[in-house]
Amino acid sequence: MNTAHRAVDLEFLNLLREARACIASDKSDSSTQAVVGLSCLAKAVLALVNALDGGRDREQTGQQLTIGQRVRSLEDAGILPELIVADLLALVQTRNIWMHSHFGTSLMSIDLSADLEKLNSLALWYLSEFQDGPSLPLNKAEALIRRSPTVVPVYRRKLFICYALEDREKASKLYSALVDRGHEPWMDKESLLPGQDWALEIRRAIRSADYFLACLSRASVSKRSFLQKEIRLAFEILEEIPPGEIYLIPIRLEPC
Repeated sequence: MNTAHRAVDLEFLNLLREARACIASDKSDSSTQAVVGLSCLAKAVLALVNALDGGRDREQTGQQLTIGQRVRSLEDAGILPELIVADLLALVQTRNIWMHSHFGTSLMSIDLSADLEKLNSLALWYLSEFQDGPSLPLNKAEALIRRSPTVVPVYRRKLFICYALEDREKASKLYSALVDRGHEPWMDKESLLPGQDWALEIRRAIRSADYFLACLSRASVSKRSFLQKEIRLAFEILEEIPPGEIYLIPIRLEPC
């Protein structure tokens, strides 16, 4: 799996989770709630098509193709199987109806559950079976899809997770909880790629983070490790933060 597909995969997963949360939380009959659900679904469908074609058709033809044309082109090239194309075109049709609608009263009674089920199935296929996709084991792909946010975030934040090796399990739970809520946490175990200069990437992640989460435990406050460098760098950045703004957030994992 190349790095371009990896990045698109994360974008699609985030949008899929938003669509799941929007549609699952739509308990009213208001047209506003229906519009929110359709909007989330439309963005997720576009992100999925972007992930599948990887810019191939636009690079080859030099044209701006419609989403349906891009799907058909992938089918003609033998990249997408017939059943996948059928489900994908059905979702594209739903998206097009949303994009060209005038938000009439008919939106109040729309049911997106079947469309969401199609999107979930396509996501599972993309993550585990697509020839240019992540090629994840089926159980991991299913776990990623099930990991949906409990709320739709108004905004996302980048968060650096600083922890001791002994606290990796607790830090991983924190990482998953933040991802579920639509944020962008950075944790070495989850975020570093093979071959990267880990020390350089850690410094970059700390400097680009909106918040630095310092996981405190008996191990983290007493041992010598690179963790101490991370905390010192966070204090250096803290000096550049305007008074009153939050950057460094301590998280006590245990009495220490």
